[in-house]
Amino acid sequence: MADLHSPEENHHSPRPRVSQESEFTMTPSMTCRLPIMLIFAVMQLGLIAPHAAAQNIDELRRENQRLRAELEEKVRELEAAQSRIAELERALAAAHGERQRDDDEPEVTIDESVPSASPRALRRALSQDYAETLGDQEIGSADSRERNLYMRQLTRWQAAAARKYRSPIQWHVRVDREHQTRTGYDLRLTAIDPESHAELGDPFDLTLPRSVARRYEAMREQTETTILVLRGTLIPAVQVNPERHEAGAFDSPRLIGPFAEFGFTIEPRSLLRVGERAE
Repeated sequence: MADLHSPEENHHSPRPRVSQESEFTMTPSMTCRLPIMLIFAVMQLGLIAPHAAAQNIDELRRENQRLRAELEEKVRELEAAQSRIAELERALAAAHGERQRDDDEPEVTIDESVPSASPRALRRALSQDYAETLGDQEIGSADSRERNLYMRQLTRWQAAAARKYRSPIQWHVRVDREHQTRTGYDLRLTAIDPESHAELGDPFDLTLPRSVARRYEAMREQTETTILVLRGTLIPAVQVNPERHEAGAFDSPRLIGPFAEFGFTIEPRSLLRVGERAE
């Protein structure tokens, strides 16, 4: 028999049903494990994030401290350079027979032609003596015969200058800083003019022997000890530095000539108030 159904009916015949067993379903064990896994992941994030944040803060703090230290160092270098520039300008004016001074700069009332009058008077005397003694000598290049001869003569001049300019002093000084030690005091002093209080050179350090330190301690408990009179023996202490031919930008320690750095020591005998006499 022929098929009684039309083609349209055959075309719209029902499609086979998909079994429900083929669809994805959550098993009870998976349902229990999922919240635990989520909680564990959240806990891990909570542990890592604060640690990373704390590490970043520590790195930023260290970087800030490093930059601050660099800035402070640059400020100190700038101040030293400005001070050196001002001194070079004064020296240049003096070389042309002029005396350059600021309107607010106090006058100097002592005779600084005497080498022992002040630290800068000693430095000027040593610089002049150096130039007169070694100015005509050939410096030569490093490790050359001329350089070796120059350095030997410089060493002889160094010893002679220490003997020649050793002398007693009586300086008015300003106490810039003090540090008490187990045996006494370490002081930072600046020599000043007794009348105008003009500074007479760079600050210098002085260690007080026990006897002078006891007197200083008793005195500072009674009255202000900013301006005092220092008595003792001045001893030039020029240092030979074979690596330093020129002063450089900051000139510290100050150079009095090629390879010769300025310095001095003082053997203190007394440190008293102005007008007070030593016993």
